[in-house]
Amino acid sequence: MKIRIVSPFPEGFPSGSNVTAYRWARLLASLGHEVAVTDLDHDYAGDILVALGAVPCAPLVLSSYRQAPRRPVIVALTGTDLALLPRHTAAQSAIDLASRVIVFQPAALDSVARTVRQHSEVIYQAAQPLKSAQLPRRDVFVVTLAASLRVEKNPLLAARAARRLPLSSQIRIEHFGAVVDESLAEEVRTEMAGNGRYHWAGAIPHPSLRKRLAASHGLIVPSTVEGGANVISEAAVDGVPILASRIPGNVGILGDQYPGYFTSSDPDSLAELLRLLETSPDFSRRLRAALEPAARNFRPSEEKKRWRRLLAAMAAKIEKPSALAKGLSTS
Repeated sequence: MKIRIVSPFPEGFPSGSNVTAYRWARLLASLGHEVAVTDLDHDYAGDILVALGAVPCAPLVLSSYRQAPRRPVIVALTGTDLALLPRHTAAQSAIDLASRVIVFQPAALDSVARTVRQHSEVIYQAAQPLKSAQLPRRDVFVVTLAASLRVEKNPLLAARAARRLPLSSQIRIEHFGAVVDESLAEEVRTEMAGNGRYHWAGAIPHPSLRKRLAASHGLIVPSTVEGGANVISEAAVDGVPILASRIPGNVGILGDQYPGYFTSSDPDSLAELLRLLETSPDFSRRLRAALEPAARNFRPSEEKKRWRRLLAAMAAKIEKPSALAKGLSTS
């Protein structure tokens, strides 16, 4: 089958959606399909449309149904979707019309209507461990923050937490992420100028980010909303301890009993975990051990199995269009 994967960001833009889109493209090609990754502005006539994001891709999803009612549409829900769905009627229509809805962790199902859950699939974001071991630096305790500069990612919480650490701490927050909100970029630059523990390096290529993450002593995920961050999968398979905000998008991946949660609005809560991570080898071991069950969900073979099953169901839909699609084609 010919499959079009749509990312809301242009090719080369350092976003989680693009990382997912191109990983999925490789996976689906390995299953024998012809796959193209495009942004919203490109036209491609495929047998199946896969849209990464109900909010940005809603017009495309609705147009696809009207133009080709037999074409299955799969919509993957991102953190932005989960935040905006209650007040975004076009996105709600898109997921109602989708042949399947993908969520990246089970807790996301609580954010959609019961009727949508009936045609939803959980597909965890897979990651391969890096082939060569990356050794952490000895002269400083590096903790990675991989977060674009937008409000939902809560990018300044880590810097504010670092200000609360004791003078003896050797922690350095290394922040990587593209500018989405220019006003936040100004705040980040001001913070960096006055905070020696915090450094924002902007966006770097994904392979470089993987290596930097694997060579760090920990990862911070401070988001206020997440669909299911791929960086969690990458840290987990490389054995990097994770400190994460206690939000459904993180708990849905790591489990309710994971010991590395903090309150997303409280820098003191994160500072206490950072202090423990730096000073307590036992705490670091506990975090790594707690990641092992979650990491089993991130195996590429598991992601591939779920996609194979999903596409088999979509192939059947091409042969037998739904009653809803028939109605749209005449509207």
